[in-house]
Amino acid sequence: MDFLDRVLHPQVIKRRIHNPLILQDNAGPHRHHDVKSFFTRHRWVVMEHPPYSPDLSPPDFDGFSRIKRPNKGTRFNNFGQLKSSYECVINELNKKNEFTGIDDLPERWESVVQALGDYIE
Repeated sequence: MDFLDRVLHPQVIKRRIHNPLILQDNAGPHRHHDVKSFFTRHRWVVMEHPPYSPDLSPPDFDGFSRIKRPNKGTRFNNFGQLKSSYECVINELNKKNEFTGIDDLPERWESVVQALGDYIE
């Protein structure tokens, strides 16, 4: 609740997001009455998360493959080199605004719901 009140809600207001879509997994804290009341009170739309649906995680279906691709087959001599290389990749992707998974989420969610939670392509 602290995160919702002090971090997320002010950012939604600052960015003038009028109808946020919220997708959470089915973890206990996400199902808590206070959390549900918060979303209802602020009129945020909560998208139901079908059980066992990893296809709905934007980092899983969009981010990780984009981050890993440039370093495929590279062997690093130490953790510092690995970290630096991946930070560069992430920074470049952020600069180019290439992470589109979150934008694609509503349509992807609909596909998962239509597939009754089965994996989608």
